[in-house]
Amino acid sequence: MISLIIRTFNNENLIKKAVESALNQSISEDAYEIIVINDGSNDNTKNILDSFSDHRLNIIHQQNKGMLEAAYIGMQKSRGDYVIFLDGDDEYTPDTLENLSTPLNHDSNIAFTYSDYFEVDLRNGMKKIVACNNILNILACGIMFRKEKLDEVGFWNNNLIFPEHDLILRLQKKYKGFHVAKPLYIYNRHPKSFTANKDKVALGRKQLEEKYGPLAGFKEY
Repeated sequence: MISLIIRTFNNENLIKKAVESALNQSISEDAYEIIVINDGSNDNTKNILDSFSDHRLNIIHQQNKGMLEAAYIGMQKSRGDYVIFLDGDDEYTPDTLENLSTPLNHDSNIAFTYSDYFEVDLRNGMKKIVACNNILNILACGIMFRKEKLDEVGFWNNNLIFPEHDLILRLQKKYKGFHVAKPLYIYNRHPKSFTANKDKVALGRKQLEEKYGPLAGFKEY
């Protein structure tokens, strides 16, 4: 089983599309579960989530604890062998879970899979494909993990701005990753996007380079 964890905070304009993209996957309904962590939204997100009725959905409303803590709570609730994260303002293509799970099913030495993605700037409608030949171009919502490997090496480091990159670099020391070279999700950029804060992005990169040394090809936002 795959555990798909959606984290959302005040995404009333986009959360419906995010959940619908999770529900409309090409794999069988009993092959995955969807855990939605509403991290203390104070807009209309709660009402939108509560309008859904599907046996795959486990919707958790909680006080705001931050998106990293929301991920940990989703992990604790998950029952799958594989786990993947989707932010409440992004979307999956219908074949995301199928494409990312297939390599994991065929090779037990693969600890994670990741894909390219569509980047959409909601301010002007511009759309482009971001290739992840350089693994440092990844985003958190485009990675599927073998859960037992996360239990072994540890999950995200809450002290880092880019914990997903740190996790990938740690996993690569022991295990293989697999790049699915096709865009499988939509990253919607908007003024409230995390990567819109250039100072925070720069600090996040500095944290990683202090730990791992120079990181050639780190994505510019």
